[in-house]
Amino acid sequence: MDPKLLVDDRFGMETVADILAELRKPGRDPRQAFEVVRFREDVNKPSDLEIGMELPGIVTNVTDFGAFVDIGVHQDGLVHLSEISHQYVKNPADALTVGQSVKVKVMALDLQAKRIGLSIKALLPAPAGRPSGSRPEPRPRPRHEGARPPRPEGARPPRTEARPRPEGPKREDRRDRRPEPRPERKPEERRGKPDVKNASLDDLLAKFNRGLR
Repeated sequence: MDPKLLVDDRFGMETVADILAELRKPGRDPRQAFEVVRFREDVNKPSDLEIGMELPGIVTNVTDFGAFVDIGVHQDGLVHLSEISHQYVKNPADALTVGQSVKVKVMALDLQAKRIGLSIKALLPAPAGRPSGSRPEPRPRPRHEGARPPRPEGARPPRTEARPRPEGPKREDRRDRRPEPRPERKPEERRGKPDVKNASLDDLLAKFNRGLR
């Protein structure tokens, strides 16, 4: 092949010559290695699935909440974000890519709702010191420092006896008692203040003259 035929504005003569030289090397393919996934021959439709099956699959889509995997039943199963790895995965795209071959385990199956729950984590080796499928046991909470030690027996001070209250009148006596009648108050007589309405004109003049003296 003449390199001049492939030269354009983007690729010069030297670049085209280097590419052709690499392609002429035996066994050299610039494309990534493609792995053929062979599905199970006895699993062709969702009704053939059973919980606990281990199947090969291909990642067909990656979302924020997980990845969809083709397992050869004409219906993709979902690997939830929490079922990708034993390690914390914030974004499924950081762990999986479209076209990646994976091995999954059927964890949930709902034929009526057309839902297939898969897990990649279930087939991965568990971290050291933690058995597969087990949750870490909660650690006992340490007691706060400075907590009060248990009080020894007999350390409580003796209780003081309550003093008897003085006996008062019984309730029955209180009920029988009747309130004493209050003495009637007589209206105080006004002294030195003659009734103006009934006084005559002479009396008023005499009182006025006494006040001038």
